[in-house]
Amino acid sequence: MCECYRIGGPWIAEDPSCPVHGTLSEGREERIEAIIDRVVDGELTASEASDLIVEEWY
Repeated sequence: MCECYRIGGPWIAEDPSCPVHGTLSEGREERIEAIIDRVVDGELTASEASDLIVEEWY
């Protein structure tokens, strides 16, 4: 479990600034899925996609 989880009462909440679960990660996941779709469609090679995905994380 990520350290961003905080337990308070019966609820578990995620820290919005967490790089894995926060609000910025949602957009990152969508961009990575779009890159993967481009590989499936033949627009990118796996190597090109790998480079783009690494850029998304750093």
